[in-house]
Amino acid sequence: MALSLRRFISSSPGLHHSSGQVCRLRRALYGLKQSPRAWLIKYANEVIHRVRLTDTKLSDTPIELNVKLNTTDGVPLDDPTLYRELVGCLVYLTVTRPDLAYAVHVISQFVSAPRSTHWAALLRILRYLRSTIFQGLLFSSTSSLDLVAYADADWAGDVNDRKSTSGFYE
Repeated sequence: MALSLRRFISSSPGLHHSSGQVCRLRRALYGLKQSPRAWLIKYANEVIHRVRLTDTKLSDTPIELNVKLNTTDGVPLDDPTLYRELVGCLVYLTVTRPDLAYAVHVISQFVSAPRSTHWAALLRILRYLRSTIFQGLLFSSTSSLDLVAYADADWAGDVNDRKSTSGFYE
């Protein structure tokens, strides 16, 4: 148990500690149904506050309908470090927030050379996250949990290289 807790602490985002330190838990990490939700809501809030969004704008969707981001629109960012870090944080959040998956996939294509249009798309995702912070998936103990799969594809939909994009969700 101690080894698995050490791995959890060392791999936990936002938890800083020195080597050789031991963490004393005030509450149980496991066993409570609200534990993962509390951890991820706190993590999502930290990601939102990292950008210091001061406006009150909210977004109903994580990405604009039919948006076509490319590598040439907008101005290159002076320092792409924050963009890259935030995209990584959002990728981590897609584990429990599948509604963010497509939008994060789109902006993650530009981490090598992000531009102002990509930054605006990232801010929209964060505004959507802020407006839906208390929403999540609920699996009732009485639900049938039937396996349902969805698939979609486009044909040459990427404006940069005309490659097709496909995906599935089970």
